[in-house]
Amino acid sequence: MTKLDFIFDFGSPNAYYSYKVLPDILTRTGAEMEIHPVLPGGLFKITGNQMR
Repeated sequence: MTKLDFIFDFGSPNAYYSYKVLPDILTRTGAEMEIHPVLPGGLFKITGNQMR
């Protein structure tokens, strides 16, 4: 079975729209989805990157 790792930012409108259409795609393809929410600010801090 195919698995989709959906990694998304809580504040992203694009992630919201993607999440809304994914169930139909998963049903058609028989894939499963695993959801991974992330906060980019936390990732930037961990990796030492800075937002400008």
